[in-house]
Amino acid sequence: MSEISSSTAWVKIDRKGASLLITGGGSWVATSVGQIDESLRNIDFSAIKSCTINLQEASTFDISGAWLIERMVRALKKLGVNYQIQSKDEHLNAILKLIEKYGYEKKIEFNPTSPLVFWIQDIGRHAKKLSIDAIGMTAFLGQLFLTFLVCFRHPSKFRIVPIVAIFNRVGLNAVPIISLIAFLIGVVLIYQGAFQLRKFGAEIYTVDLLAISLLREIGILLTAIIVAGRSGSAFAAQLGTMKLNQEIDALKTFGLDPMEVLVVPRVIALVLAMPMLAIIADFIGLAGGAIMSYVTLDITIDQYLEQLLQSFGPSSFWIGIIKAPVFGFIIAMVGCYEGMQVQGGAVSVGTKTTKAVVEAIFLVIVMDAIFSILFTKMDL
Repeated sequence: MSEISSSTAWVKIDRKGASLLITGGGSWVATSVGQIDESLRNIDFSAIKSCTINLQEASTFDISGAWLIERMVRALKKLGVNYQIQSKDEHLNAILKLIEKYGYEKKIEFNPTSPLVFWIQDIGRHAKKLSIDAIGMTAFLGQLFLTFLVCFRHPSKFRIVPIVAIFNRVGLNAVPIISLIAFLIGVVLIYQGAFQLRKFGAEIYTVDLLAISLLREIGILLTAIIVAGRSGSAFAAQLGTMKLNQEIDALKTFGLDPMEVLVVPRVIALVLAMPMLAIIADFIGLAGGAIMSYVTLDITIDQYLEQLLQSFGPSSFWIGIIKAPVFGFIIAMVGCYEGMQVQGGAVSVGTKTTKAVVEAIFLVIVMDAIFSILFTKMDL
């Protein structure tokens, strides 16, 4: 028999053949279990068939003392030893139940040393996240369509004032930056096109290059990218902050549907704003091209307009405009979805805002590619 004690806690260890009796007493708290902890670690349970842990004389327990007991219990379970705990302290029993309920084992992550294995593991992890996001976004899209059906059945549910206010922010307030970018794009396309076509004496066809590329692709695509970075991120940040502040939960408490109150007005406003911004981008880009053509190619405004009208038909203009509301819907939907997924704190708001912009731009480019294939098949 051996006895180890500290100032306020003690333990006795009696070994009789294959049986072991551990008796503890005193105050088993963080400030007094250090020596007991060291001694209990050295107990050899390998030759034990049964063990009794008698804590009848223990006066006080905290989580530190309970962990010592739980550690012994784990060792006994691992070896298949029959054991029993004798204690009259309900507080200890409650702590042990909590430890058993929430577990004590750490999750071991596989950290491969091979770069190839690590790369494959990373691909799998991102593929899993992507599939979860795709399912969540599809569910959100379905919920959004159902909300639109309800609003169309009851037009009074469309909130005109929020739609107008959001249209002003995402549409009218975006005109200056859209105009500036479109103007510079027109200038750059004319300059670069003229530099290349001058080698063949075909500078006049720079106007054709500008008109077709700007109206069909570049104008609406750059407009969508700017709107995604400007408005899509704003939607995600706004809704994410509202969720953290429990404002969305408050809307549900009042019997209001967050999709109807928050998401639908943003989607409608951006769908309406995108064609307007696309038209402005087209005209400003063509104006920038006209100025650059006059300065660098000595093409007069009349010559520019004549060549412009010969270079494209109405279909080139309408192709870009048809894309605009679709891109607006994608940007608004993704921004609202990511905003609704915010949880935790400010870091989550930043992460979801960045994710909303990246996903919106990616989906816009994918949809633009689909439109290009579709219009090519239609010979437009």
